[in-house]
Amino acid sequence: MADELTKDVVRMAYRLMLGREPENEQVVNDALNYGSVSAMRMAFLRSDEFRTQLEVQRVPELTPLASPRLKVEWRAEEEDAAALLSHVARTWNRLGAERPHWSVLSADRFAPDSIDRTRDAFFRSGSWDRDVLLAVLRRAGLTPTDYKTVFEFGCGLARVTPFLAESFSRVLACDVSSTHISVAKDVLRESGNSNVTVALATVKDFGMKASFDLWFSRLVLQHNPPPIMAMVLRRALTLLNPGGIAHFQIPTYADGYRFQISEYMSGLSSAAGIEMHVLPMPAIFEILEATGCQPLEVWQDNSAGDPPAWISSVITARKRPAR
Repeated sequence: MADELTKDVVRMAYRLMLGREPENEQVVNDALNYGSVSAMRMAFLRSDEFRTQLEVQRVPELTPLASPRLKVEWRAEEEDAAALLSHVARTWNRLGAERPHWSVLSADRFAPDSIDRTRDAFFRSGSWDRDVLLAVLRRAGLTPTDYKTVFEFGCGLARVTPFLAESFSRVLACDVSSTHISVAKDVLRESGNSNVTVALATVKDFGMKASFDLWFSRLVLQHNPPPIMAMVLRRALTLLNPGGIAHFQIPTYADGYRFQISEYMSGLSSAAGIEMHVLPMPAIFEILEATGCQPLEVWQDNSAGDPPAWISSVITARKRPAR
């Protein structure tokens, strides 16, 4: 019968709807209690894990090609850069203490009053980010074994980090928030990942102290003022080994967005919430060129908000091999 629920059907539902295998045999047996395929399907559709995957995979609209140029000041003196990063660190330390999971994925179901019920879905969602990275490598004819050391910029609570540690030999990670890092270290300890090193990002080196083969960042750069985004990218791409890959998400356009350092700093508040910023594509390509990197792919997603008001770009670049 078409609606007959069997263990094989349950396993197939996990693969098709959640993109993964069941955690264990017990959850397969439990799913049989739905009684029918249609009842199980509705349960999957209503699950937090499925809804989270819909959010990160939703296809965006397009921003008009005739949109005007943005006025964005993206170069800063060292003193101003230090003040900007200090503001970012204060904001994210506070968010890490008050609403840690929500600060990483800003959905109501990950707020403090819901996270006990949705914590598993929150951390499982990190597998999607890792899988996208692996797909990018495959499209370029590359494999994880080509890249021994991966640097994750903005690891947050280690939502993605354990999945990176499963696929790569060594993972370096950093975050600007000490409160987030504290949780991340607990998560990594519980997951048994011994091939991960976590550091605090500071304006001196942004947590990146040595070279690496692959640089990864998602849902992080967008919360930093443009000069910080530019400095992070320049530091990361400078340390990227010849032939290495950088794969990162960053907003490159927003309708009506502007940024002037003096104006922004005059309005800084200790009670600031999550901010969204833009680094225009010409600035990014200038940094890529200056650091010897060549773009491989540029995709558009919805990570920065609802298009067409915002353009969030997913950029993959490769550093030119040493001569």
